[in-house]
Amino acid sequence: MTHSSTKARGADGFTLTEILIALGVMGVGLTMAAALVPAAIKEHESSVNNSLGMIVCENGLAVAQAMAPAMGNSLGPVVDENPSNTYSIPLRASHYSVEKDGESPLPDGTMMGFVLLGRNDDPGHPLLPLVQQLVAVSYARPVGHTVQVYRANCTITYNSVVDRYELTDNDPPDPSGQRRAKFQGPVIFGDGSSAGSFARVAGLLDSGAAVLDHPAPVGPQGVWFILEYYDADGDGDLDLVDTNPVMSVLVTRTSLSS
Repeated sequence: MTHSSTKARGADGFTLTEILIALGVMGVGLTMAAALVPAAIKEHESSVNNSLGMIVCENGLAVAQAMAPAMGNSLGPVVDENPSNTYSIPLRASHYSVEKDGESPLPDGTMMGFVLLGRNDDPGHPLLPLVQQLVAVSYARPVGHTVQVYRANCTITYNSVVDRYELTDNDPPDPSGQRRAKFQGPVIFGDGSSAGSFARVAGLLDSGAAVLDHPAPVGPQGVWFILEYYDADGDGDLDLVDTNPVMSVLVTRTSLSS
């Protein structure tokens, strides 16, 4: 008896259809992987900025503890890059910026420094006359730019329908984009018992109001913003940069030296 066998057609390889399907699946996977790369890079940069920012904030608080006398009852700038705001800390002695002899600490020309705000934490307390509420805000800016604090009159409301706190900037709209620049950074409260605390903007509404990321004091509120300026056209007037320079914020209560 004779037996014969027939090899199935195509058993040694794949059909063109199978190859195209495999390539399509692989292409989708590679596309998805590539889409994650920018997000991973951005997350890494954010992590580095937060780490560096906290170091700069701690430096600012150390300067305040060593040099700053007692402050007033309202939260306000102790030192920033505007000489008129360096009330009690000499500009050159404040170490507000890590810039030295015109050299940049980072290869891309970015300078880092801090803005310091503060107030008496409990000026009426007989045992705590020098305890202060301090807010250190670290920033990164290009060489030639300057960073200043800006106080705005705002109103905070609670929207019970969607359970969120909304902040409205009562200052007139600024065509240069000041409102957009404000809401990219932290919102630092300057009035009442909440002075010295801060929130971040979780989103912007069509009305122009900002959604805060956690509960805030309802009602009128003086709010501090950290803004970056640059003399873009060389006329001597500083123009607002529409991005926000803030890296990190550190709030503490401390006893000052004098």
